[in-house]
Amino acid sequence: MNFRQYFRVLREGWALVVTALIVGLSAAAGVTFLSDKQYTADVTLFVSAQSTGSGLDDAYHGILLSQQKVQSYVELMNSERVRQDAVRASRLNLTPDYLEGKITTEAKTDTVVLTVKVQDESPERARILTDAVVNSFIRLVGDLERTEVSPANPRGAPSVVARVVAPAERPADPVSPRPLLNLVLGASLGLAVGYGAALLRHILDTTIKSVDSLQEVTGTPVLGSVAFDEGVPNRPLILHEDPKSSRSEAFRRIRTNLQFADLDQPCKTVLMTSSVPGEGKSTTLCNLAITLAQSGKRVAVVEADLRQPRMDDYFGIEGGIGLTNVLLGELELDTVLQPWGGHLFDVIGSGPLPPNPSELLGGQRMAAVLSELARRYDIVLIDSPPLLPVTDAAALASQTDGVLLAVKYGKTSRRQVTDALAALAAVPARVLGTVLTMVPEVGKRSDYYPYYEDSPRLEDFVRNIPPADVKQVAPVPSMPADQADEGPNR
Repeated sequence: MNFRQYFRVLREGWALVVTALIVGLSAAAGVTFLSDKQYTADVTLFVSAQSTGSGLDDAYHGILLSQQKVQSYVELMNSERVRQDAVRASRLNLTPDYLEGKITTEAKTDTVVLTVKVQDESPERARILTDAVVNSFIRLVGDLERTEVSPANPRGAPSVVARVVAPAERPADPVSPRPLLNLVLGASLGLAVGYGAALLRHILDTTIKSVDSLQEVTGTPVLGSVAFDEGVPNRPLILHEDPKSSRSEAFRRIRTNLQFADLDQPCKTVLMTSSVPGEGKSTTLCNLAITLAQSGKRVAVVEADLRQPRMDDYFGIEGGIGLTNVLLGELELDTVLQPWGGHLFDVIGSGPLPPNPSELLGGQRMAAVLSELARRYDIVLIDSPPLLPVTDAAALASQTDGVLLAVKYGKTSRRQVTDALAALAAVPARVLGTVLTMVPEVGKRSDYYPYYEDSPRLEDFVRNIPPADVKQVAPVPSMPADQADEGPNR
């Protein structure tokens, strides 16, 4: 994965990362608040060997002996005897087990210095226990290192002596908890866990969530992506109701890309389908029909979803008669053609729902209907059921010039897209491209130029020109009334 993919994981799983960050900070704050304060008092000891001679060799051997003893004294400091003597000498109502784990001894390499630390919840008790531990240790070293009386050592003085460099002082500030460090660690752990969970979900998630991944799976061009709009159920025809919106501009982009999809083999009959239900294919087809008709094309829309038709409700047409009546030979094609939008384009409804849609759509009469529509119109858009649940779309796809596949962001899996393409390839059918639908918008900023909202109007531009610079423009001759009434479908 490259940096762009890692950033995409963060963008997709930001809610999970933020949640883990809040949990980590909350846990760190809770631990900090509930933890008892701990204080540490320390004492530095100097360990020296008692030389019996005054030569350099004796001094050198004494230093080596001191360094060797220091390493062994680290273990000795935590012994049971030292803890017992320290508790007794401190005159505190404690047991030797209380000191277990509270004494820390550090020995610097190649030195004769020992640092003893004792940690406790009370700063004064930490000081008292530190002095008691050190004094008990010094007495123990004296007993262990004492030698026999000899002419060279008439008093039997110990060969090694530990001396206190400075007594323990009462600590002023606690060593734990450390709020800032705990919060930083909690935040770091929360971010790591949150991003790891987001990355794992991204790896396990096989749904389509980008144009690049969709194009990689299909091997066909992505003609465009349409943003998610929660108001689609109330206003599916966005191009008709809000032509200046960014979603309307997205459909115009799909229209342009569709016209240049294959210049060598122009498509007159285009089937719109999807892998599974609920991917926005019918809404996409309706808006695509509007934008194609607005560009001057003669457009016909055919509702070939004879199981759950949507065009009748979207366009507000009569669904009682339509394609089924023509395929059964009950009505002529001209009878079921219904103009929409002031003769902007024509629509053929579904008609009565038959018990055998696949047989009707895959028959010769359907091929004849499409051939006649292709002769009359520049482009024919056909809505059909999803590919995977039923075989209607596959049976119809072979009779069209090309297929558009709608893919829903974050819902349609790679396997479903692959299976849908395999069903089309088995017919065979020509896939013109795909449309990624219901893509979540990042923020409120539109990806399109604000041609409509911010662009100056012509009358405003002319109004700002000085009167001397305005030239007289010859009026444009008006169109004859008989030609002005002719629509694109006449």
